[in-house]
Amino acid sequence: MSPSPSASGQPSARGWRALELRAETTDVLESIDEAFVGLDADWRFTYLNAQAERIYGIRREDLAGRVFWEAFPQVLGTVFEREYRRAMKDRVAVRLEEFYKPFGRWFEISVCPAASGGLAFYFRDISRRKQAQALVEGQKQALELALHGAPLERVLEILARTVETQSGDGVLASILLLDAAGRRLCHAAAPSLPEAYNRALHGLEIGPGVGSCGTAAATGLTVVVSDIATDPLWAEFRGLAREHGLAACWAAPILSSEGQVLGTFALYYREARQPAARDREVVELLLGTAAIVIERQIEARERRQAEEQLREADRRKDEFLATLAHELRNPLAPIRNSLHLLRLEGGGTDPRVQQMLERQVHHLIRLVDDLLEISRVTRGKIELCREQIDLAALAAVVQSAIETSRPLLEGGGHRLAVSLPPEPLILDADPVRLTQVLANLLNNAAKFTAAGGQIWLTARRAQGQVELAVRDTGIGIAPDMLPRVFDLFSQVDRTPGRTQEGLGIGLTLVRSLVEMHGGSVEAHSAGPGRGSEFVVRLPLAPIPAAPPETPELPETSEAPAAEAAPVLMASHEPEEAHPGLAARRIALIDDNRDAADTLGLLLELRGAEVRAFYDGPAALAALETYLPTAVLLDIGMPHMDGYEVARRIRRQPRLQGVPLIALTGWGQEEDRRRAREAGFDHHLVKPVDLDALEALLAALEAG
Repeated sequence: MSPSPSASGQPSARGWRALELRAETTDVLESIDEAFVGLDADWRFTYLNAQAERIYGIRREDLAGRVFWEAFPQVLGTVFEREYRRAMKDRVAVRLEEFYKPFGRWFEISVCPAASGGLAFYFRDISRRKQAQALVEGQKQALELALHGAPLERVLEILARTVETQSGDGVLASILLLDAAGRRLCHAAAPSLPEAYNRALHGLEIGPGVGSCGTAAATGLTVVVSDIATDPLWAEFRGLAREHGLAACWAAPILSSEGQVLGTFALYYREARQPAARDREVVELLLGTAAIVIERQIEARERRQAEEQLREADRRKDEFLATLAHELRNPLAPIRNSLHLLRLEGGGTDPRVQQMLERQVHHLIRLVDDLLEISRVTRGKIELCREQIDLAALAAVVQSAIETSRPLLEGGGHRLAVSLPPEPLILDADPVRLTQVLANLLNNAAKFTAAGGQIWLTARRAQGQVELAVRDTGIGIAPDMLPRVFDLFSQVDRTPGRTQEGLGIGLTLVRSLVEMHGGSVEAHSAGPGRGSEFVVRLPLAPIPAAPPETPELPETSEAPAAEAAPVLMASHEPEEAHPGLAARRIALIDDNRDAADTLGLLLELRGAEVRAFYDGPAALAALETYLPTAVLLDIGMPHMDGYEVARRIRRQPRLQGVPLIALTGWGQEEDRRRAREAGFDHHLVKPVDLDALEALLAALEAG
């Protein structure tokens, strides 16, 4: 449609605006991550954005005006055709996730009726996500089988089939186990390889130059043979491979937690080739699972505790930890808000009940934080922010760790002695992560030390390194547990009747973070009932020309258990209602009614005017007339998530300057990035700290 001309023959202002809107729409469609296609009522292409052009692999000018069914006849007779025709005929929106065989990829597709009488398609390639889901499902199935006592060969067969499914047609997986003597490889799982080939390899003696698997087991290194017909490693087995149609093979060692070879994980190809990057990624992800299953099975057999060890292995499924943390955060928000309400309303609730609830909420929050941390560590998502830490900075790190551990230290009435050296010590480290290491060690000491016990935190120079040690008078560690205290989900004390806090994650985090700094950590104990000591060793950085002044050390308490040490004191005065948020109009959007209502009441008690909405469309309709000074918006809502609500709010001129605050259980860096891109100004993780939220709202009001 051309812009309507004015009397002068030039386009009118209305016509120019139509052109501008069309250009703006085109710019938006070209900038989005999704592919977009427009069809008219006769199924002819009217528009493709650049992303659609890339996915189709066809230039848009070659598709313009063509009938969809003629351009893509392979769609006929599929679920795609059925849903597309339903959308056109009934004028309804449809959404589907399906595998499109001609492209060999999964797509997420949304089809909407267009005002022109045609259809608008939005779609994206979700193959990586589907592959990840299949990979996680394979790991879950294998670990669950192990938990229920399935034979090890059956468990490993699940992992082998998972690799084959992820790698495509013609790829054959094999898992071989090293025998107890560490000299021969034995068949464990190879569901698609010929049985005769598996029998021929069973009992293969390892050594450098013995095929891909024998060499990988002997050296502990990944071995890639892209052409069996010419590679000298396969000289002895070339005829066997040719007989069974095998042309290439690469093998990776399965390593125990102590770095010992347990077996090999290999992929075979029918043609000479290098392994695809995706193949290597999948195998590397499954190597850890295979190692866990094998190693725990060995331990179970040695100790005749197969069921317990398999259950332990089953818990090692870190792929689900981030989602688990999100699910746990949702009930935490109304619990924390209810506690604030109890304080503000001043009802005659027994203070012991309030204290109990506070302890449980604090415990749950700590569990969630630990779960998120171990998930990030195991997936390699943590990056250190290193800086030069002098003695003054080290003292600040120590003090911060003490503050973090204060609730446990106070709860046990422990005495804490801190000793830092007077000499300069320079570390190249991440102060936040170093604080986390010390706090976890202090928490561990507090948990396993009887009430009124003594804990020492010391730092000193030793053999060109900095030694940070946390020692206690606690329950100690049995000799057989010392090598395993840093293992994931390991619990030191299994005494009947003793309830353990935590999931055995803290010390695993300590080891991972220390090793990321190039250091090491050790556990020492003279045995049960004789206390324990954890020693962290970190490399020293060069001392600057002008050494820093000796800082004031954190306070040290030698007070008896009955007395409260100053460094461990904390007051918990009841909150009182106050008009700290007077004149603030807040829109609160959250599908969790309990969370929304309790937070709304808290904000009202602090003086704010609050309107709560329980879904995105209702909020958007109301916000056209209700102009808030801030919007608190949940992200994980059904039908229309918080990202989409934020984008629509940002498109309303009257709401352009209103601050948008994400209030969500998703707290990873990727979640924060997506929130920023959707238009959020701030990102708070549930359960939100009310004082922090009030401070943020006050700061926004002040500009």
